[in-house]
Amino acid sequence: MSYTKIFRVPDYFPQFTCKCGDCRSTCCGGWGISLSLDEYLRLIGIDCTPELRRRLDTAFHIADNPSPERYALVTPRWDGHCPLQREDGLCMLQRECGEDMLPAVCRYYPRAPRTYPCFECSTSASCERTLELLFESDDPVRFVETELTFKLELPTPDVTIDADYYINMRTLAFTTISDRTLDFSARLKRLGAELKAYDSRGFDQYAPDSTDSATAADCAIADSAIADCSKLFSALASDSTTLSQYTEVCSTLAGSFHGSMYAALAMKYPKLDIYLEKLFCNHIFYKGFPCSLDEPRRHTLADEFAPLCAVYSLCIYVAVAALPDEPSLDDLVDVWSKLFRVIEHSRFDTFVSALMRRDKISPYRLLSI
Repeated sequence: MSYTKIFRVPDYFPQFTCKCGDCRSTCCGGWGISLSLDEYLRLIGIDCTPELRRRLDTAFHIADNPSPERYALVTPRWDGHCPLQREDGLCMLQRECGEDMLPAVCRYYPRAPRTYPCFECSTSASCERTLELLFESDDPVRFVETELTFKLELPTPDVTIDADYYINMRTLAFTTISDRTLDFSARLKRLGAELKAYDSRGFDQYAPDSTDSATAADCAIADSAIADCSKLFSALASDSTTLSQYTEVCSTLAGSFHGSMYAALAMKYPKLDIYLEKLFCNHIFYKGFPCSLDEPRRHTLADEFAPLCAVYSLCIYVAVAALPDEPSLDDLVDVWSKLFRVIEHSRFDTFVSALMRRDKISPYRLLSI
C-alpha cells in the first residue's frame, strides 16, 4: 500500500537525512531486524551481482514462529553488524539495487509515520542525527505540516482514540515541557499535577510524592532517587546488549555518588535543560503520548506520566556514569541515542510502570536525581 498525505512533523524533520557511512553508531548494528514474507522472497530472488548474492544467501534466517509480517530475521556478522553493510559503512543492497529494495524497517528508520488518530511523523531519538538536529539551535521545537509518501500499511489500533482529547493533551504536554521559567524537573512535576487534575485514576498505584519537604538538591532525596534509578537500569540492562555496555560504570557510580546527578551533568552542559526539553518534546510526539499507540491497552494518564519520569532519571543517570570527564555534545548524543534504542523500541513504558508500582518507586522522587 502506498499513500501520500499531509503529515504534522517536528520542524527539524524536513532537514533529516541519513548520515550513512558517517554515522558513529550505525543502525546496521545491534538490532534485531525482521523482514516480512514478501520482503524475504523478493530479496532471495533478486537479480544482483555474485558478491551481493553470496551475502544475501547467508544474511537471513527464518524466525522461530514466523508470520507473514515477521517471517525472517537478519543474521548478524560476528561484530553484530548487518552482513550487507560494506566496509565504508554503506549498504551494499541499497547501493546496488536502490532504496526501494530495502526492507521497510531499513527504508524508513528512524521515521515513525502515524495515521491514527492524526497523520503525524517524526524520527526516533535512537538515531544520533535526530538529536544532532534537535540540538543545533536553542529554539523550542515547533510543528509544521508537510506532504509525505509511504509505501507501507500501518495497523490501526484496536482501541478508539478521541482526536480532540489526543490533540489537547499533547498540546498541554508540549506547553508545560517548554516552559523555560522552570527548571526541567519542575516542568515534569507540573505536568504530573496537571495530568492528575484532569484524571486521577491510577496515580494512587504509585508511591506518593515525598519530596515536598526538600529540594531536588537535598542529598538524602537525591541518593534515594539514584538507588531507584539504579534498580530500573539494572532491570533494563539485563535484557539489552546496548545498555549492558554501561552496566559496570553505572553500578560503580550508584555505590559511590552522593548528591544531585542533575547538578553534576548541568556543570558539564550549561544548556542541559534545553537539550532535555527538546528531547522530551520529540519523545512525547514520537510515542503518541498520551495514547502510546504501541501499547494501546494502557489508558491511564498515571501510566503515561510515570515512564516519563523514568526516562528523565535514566537520561541523567546513564550520562553521568558513562561520559568522560570533559565530554563533547557528541558524547552526550551517543549515550542518549543508545539509551533510546530501548526507550523507544521496546515495551519500555509497560515494563517500567509495572516495575515502579511493584517496587513502590515514586515518579516524583525520580525527578530529584
